[in-house]
Amino acid sequence: RSDMHHRHRTIQDTVSLVTLDSFIGNRSAFLLKIDTEGHDDKVLLGSHKLLRSNRVRFLVFEVLKTRVLSGTPTTSLSRLTSRLFKLGYLCFLMTRSALVPLWNTWWRDAYDKGRTWANVFCGIANDPGLFHAYVAFGTNHLTLDFALNYLKPGTEDLPACTDW
Repeated sequence: RSDMHHRHRTIQDTVSLVTLDSFIGNRSAFLLKIDTEGHDDKVLLGSHKLLRSNRVRFLVFEVLKTRVLSGTPTTSLSRLTSRLFKLGYLCFLMTRSALVPLWNTWWRDAYDKGRTWANVFCGIANDPGLFHAYVAFGTNHLTLDFALNYLKPGTEDLPACTDW
């Protein structure tokens, strides 16, 4: 049940909820874009089987510190990206000019503390398409060096996941 407030009156609506695991079943998705106003963490939890089997090639989602309607806290950016890393995904903070890596030595605690929201892009580690998507988003001399050293097809020496 959802309560929406619209100009001094409350509108109530009943909706059915399904997980992406049950909705997509055994199919795959090239790109999964999630934008549920602070509930993206819940959608990701309902996509565990789909993501664990790497049947989503690319993933874009939003992380908010609090849910839009209820104001309750959400799962932290570090926790979400750490879970995705363990499932075989590399995640990046989407900025205006570049994709910033969100794992291991590139992680900064300020990413969790300093933002009220963030857009995140993820792709399957060692997928040649991730290199191309990263470079197509935009690079400079620093980010191109990162892509060539860590995302270039055939690069197998990605750092191991650690918990932050």
